[in-house]
Amino acid sequence: MLTFNESGWDEHTIQSEHAFGLGFSKCLYAARRVVVTSRGQHLAFNCDEALDQAELEVVAAPDADPKLTSVVLEGVDLPQLDQHIDRITSGFPLPVVYNRVPQARRHSLAAKPIATTDIGPVYLWGTDTGEPATARVLYLQGLLIGSLTGTSTGTTARST
Repeated sequence: MLTFNESGWDEHTIQSEHAFGLGFSKCLYAARRVVVTSRGQHLAFNCDEALDQAELEVVAAPDADPKLTSVVLEGVDLPQLDQHIDRITSGFPLPVVYNRVPQARRHSLAAKPIATTDIGPVYLWGTDTGEPATARVLYLQGLLIGSLTGTSTGTTARST
């Protein structure tokens, strides 16, 4: 159902980009408990058990929508997350629901006219509206990695 610290990238990407798989394992340090439902399977575990490499049981979830994957983090202790979740998820390529509220993802690939370039997908602010850019916002695989002014306007570049 899932792997920890194992890359899902193809061999060429692993060799050329030095890609490795730590994405999901971040959940183990951010939450007390994780519940994953995907492709008709369900896994729920306490993070301490997973970190201790305990055996985790995957069970059938016949009523789950086979087209959806749900990752629920319980017991997350990030007191200011409510104020930052919209900004954090603004470039995510997949829909994000936080405390049952869908996030806008205003800089996602689906939200903007994107140009394909040698460095990956790029959105240049103003190409669709004619407005001048006054800031830069940079994403790597949907994660905000930098901005010049911290505003929501500007040049948006991503690497996938």
